[in-house]
Amino acid sequence: MRGFRFRFHPTLKQRRYLARAFGTARHVFNWGLATKRDAYAERRESMGFVQLSRMLTASKTEKPWLAEVARQIQTQALRDLDTAKFPRFKSRHGAQSVRFAFDHRHVGKVSAWAKRILVLPGMGECRIADNLEAWPQIPALVTVRRDVCGDYWISYATEAPALEAAPDRMIGVDVGITDLAVTSDGWKSGQMTRLKDNAAQLRR
Repeated sequence: MRGFRFRFHPTLKQRRYLARAFGTARHVFNWGLATKRDAYAERRESMGFVQLSRMLTASKTEKPWLAEVARQIQTQALRDLDTAKFPRFKSRHGAQSVRFAFDHRHVGKVSAWAKRILVLPGMGECRIADNLEAWPQIPALVTVRRDVCGDYWISYATEAPALEAAPDRMIGVDVGITDLAVTSDGWKSGQMTRLKDNAAQLRR
């Protein structure tokens, strides 16, 4: 398995949809976490994915806005909660993400993927910037993330052709004291003094 991460350039319509999707996924995750904590505190009951999923379905008559985004976004939010070891409530501030399950039975999406076109529910075709020579196989899950800078990214893990090193391009790298890294062809990195100087800014 290999992980892939691409820059995503959503259209205005896709940005609006993602804004609703981020909010819905965050609400479902926080609702599920609060429900699990209350059930354990009151009845010492450990609630799992199936119970929460049924409760969420029953509550949709009171929350019709949940139907504005693909159901799988809510399902994946509950699955993420179910597998989290020490879950914490999600905030609307900071990075946001949603996960989509990729249906391999959908002929249109499969054929589009072969042409390097990603099609996601509610969003249609997604433009991603890639420079891969060999296109990987269709993933099972796709994560769309908006970082704190407002940039969008698409990431997934899937099977991919093994990368073969070219013998004439192989180099050795040594970690040193005067220079952080020195390669066998004579290149020296120098010390990362700027990283230390900007440490406070990076933390902010």
